[in-house]
Amino acid sequence: MRVSTKGTRTARTHTSSPATTWGERQRLSSSFANASADSGRSPDGPLERLDEALDLRPDDGELRLFAAEAHARVGRFDAARAQLAAAKGKTKRTSWLRQEAEIEGYAGAPGSAMDSWRSVLEEEPLAIDAHTAIANLLAATEGPGAAVAHLDAAGERFPYHQELQRLRLASLRQQDPQRAVELAGRICEHHPEDAWTRKERALLLQRLGRTAEAFAE
Repeated sequence: MRVSTKGTRTARTHTSSPATTWGERQRLSSSFANASADSGRSPDGPLERLDEALDLRPDDGELRLFAAEAHARVGRFDAARAQLAAAKGKTKRTSWLRQEAEIEGYAGAPGSAMDSWRSVLEEEPLAIDAHTAIANLLAATEGPGAAVAHLDAAGERFPYHQELQRLRLASLRQQDPQRAVELAGRICEHHPEDAWTRKERALLLQRLGRTAEAFAE
């Protein structure tokens, strides 16, 4: 089970400009790692140039987080953690925590990654990226039921938050279609313009043998 609402009209996963920078940093470092892999070249050259940039801007927290991400994506976890440590206090705390979670995830430490994502939620309780990451980590380490339980708790706390309820619906589709149908109905009541949820509800009704209701949807 992997929780996702891919293909929906989603809001930003987090709301502040540093968080947007975090997303841009992920895309850039991914391109960096993929380019090295595709060309068959060592990432040493680009990383050395990154080190040169850091020598010129040692107090640039965002640049250090970018360096941490770049090192982590090529498996250099000690270097990634060193850059992360150097960035502490020089960037927004939740940006730092997100990067810590990503590094620990790359390093195969799901417990540490989950701790960091939970710390993000303490400050940004509606961060969809954090809820998604925690649900997927729970599904992988404790089973799908744990992911559903996490999203149920969050959804009950914020019953009118559309994106969170969609994520909750995505977790329930395979685990409990009947509950998923009921949840989809509530989402549609609160957000009648939500075409994705209406489609999901129709598919679930069809799975449950309620064909007439599915066509009516």
